[in-house]
Amino acid sequence: MIYVNCSHIVKEKEDGTIEQLNVSPIKKYQFILGKLIPFWILGNIVLSMGFGVSYIVYGIYPVGNPLLIYLFATVYLIGLLGFGLFVSTLAETQQQAMFVAYFFMTVFNSVKRAVAPIENMPHWARILAYMNPVSYFIDVMSDDSFKKEAALQIFYPTLE
Repeated sequence: MIYVNCSHIVKEKEDGTIEQLNVSPIKKYQFILGKLIPFWILGNIVLSMGFGVSYIVYGIYPVGNPLLIYLFATVYLIGLLGFGLFVSTLAETQQQAMFVAYFFMTVFNSVKRAVAPIENMPHWARILAYMNPVSYFIDVMSDDSFKKEAALQIFYPTLE
């Protein structure tokens, strides 16, 4: 989803329509929200479809609070879409945006908690893992977080 988000705004730059939007009466935040909200909705639909398929096909369902999952999915998507927006403001072409997004997503996927525990990573990788929204979302989706229903302990582990 981040790739489409990145290329969406860069395509406006390449086509020259971003200048037309800049002189229109639309405010900057309205433009940004108009570009991000559809992808946020799409991400929540994909999450819901994933829950439906996992229940129908495999009989797996979340044990914890589903609203908590959607809350964390919202935070995760805002972080991911915000990163895509940042990349699209720096890139001049769609190819640049895709390359930069691919590079960072490869790094993010390498330092997520599903690959290895953060405590076992080198210091530089720990810093990247703590900046990675995927790491927190994996914690929320793990069995341990579902059973405790104490998602705040993910951000504040000293509360245990």
